[in-house]
Amino acid sequence: MKNINSIFFSKYTRVLINGNECIVGNIAFDGRWIKMSHSLYKDLVQKSQNNISLLSEKEKKYINAFREVGICIDNAEKDELQLYPSDITIEITTQCNLACKHCSYSFGGKKYREMPIDMIKAISKWSEDNKVKRILLTGGEPFCRKDIVDVCKVIKQNFTGSLEIITNGTLVTDEYIELIMKYIHALHISLDGYDENSVSMIRGKGVYNKVIALINKLKMCGYERITLSCVSVGDDNSEIIKFKELSERLHIKPVIRQLNIKGRAEENFAEDPMELRIMHNLTEKGLTFKCLCNHQYRSIFINTYGIVFSCAALREEELGIGSFIVSEHKIHIDGLFAKPIVDKIAPCQNCNVRYFCADTCISRNNVIYSNNKKRVERCHIKKNKLEKIVWHTDNDL
Repeated sequence: MKNINSIFFSKYTRVLINGNECIVGNIAFDGRWIKMSHSLYKDLVQKSQNNISLLSEKEKKYINAFREVGICIDNAEKDELQLYPSDITIEITTQCNLACKHCSYSFGGKKYREMPIDMIKAISKWSEDNKVKRILLTGGEPFCRKDIVDVCKVIKQNFTGSLEIITNGTLVTDEYIELIMKYIHALHISLDGYDENSVSMIRGKGVYNKVIALINKLKMCGYERITLSCVSVGDDNSEIIKFKELSERLHIKPVIRQLNIKGRAEENFAEDPMELRIMHNLTEKGLTFKCLCNHQYRSIFINTYGIVFSCAALREEELGIGSFIVSEHKIHIDGLFAKPIVDKIAPCQNCNVRYFCADTCISRNNVIYSNNKKRVERCHIKKNKLEKIVWHTDNDL
């Protein structure tokens, strides 16, 4: 057995208790879990703190399994999150020329903010110095910026990694196609439909034809590094199937995103259809103990104010993990450890399936569990099913 004299329990280890049984797992790593007797688990914890030489062969087997799924770690330092991102997404503007029905942040109004170009330059230098592999520009709509050409030039003057843009594709003129060909490694276009009618319902009239024309023009110029994304908003998979068929005809990689019910999306959609399908078709195979995403913070998001988040879905200021200080060319991190919301709110704190119930996305969890009506409805659908799967099936070690 490896390093039997050094056992540390991860601060991300959590225990669910049901009578004499318990389930142990790591909420930020791996997603697998181990079911065992609660008394045995308490003995293992006690012996690991005192005299681990007294471990029996059976107990050693459990410790090995604990290590495999991240319940135990070899040293405490491995549990400390370090900020070594390979990707940085920069919100260069909150301005948008569209007002999409599913937008989580209600972009498209008259008020907007742009990230100062000196901050963009400083982030680019920091990214180069810290071996970041990719910078993605997002908004709002990045091409709303009048100085988007200068923005891209500044980044490429200071950063040798991949520069990519997330766009709705409606403002890309011939001048910008030249920019894309010269500076942009990949273009990620949001479409959210498969024809004029389906796209216009979400993004407005004329968007579909503009995007298809842009894709064809880019391909004629020899530019192939394009992805096309669609948020699932239908009650079944038929729209997603049609979207994938469109992507196949265009010879473009399709990306399917899950609807996040907040912002303008909350005004237009009562439920997330993908979430409903998942809830009604729960199986052990699809379950995970993990309810915190991006454990090592390999990808971060920086908004126009320089506030740092663990991803672009977390734009509420209270969810920031730090800030970028331009004068110091440095990211200051206030705290990386995120406590799952199911451990914070009273109705869920003592639930014996709460980590299985929670989503791995922190943003989606905040939407679901901060809304009492949504939380109760979700609980009625999921709790009994989850209890049967995790507590009444033989899935222990």
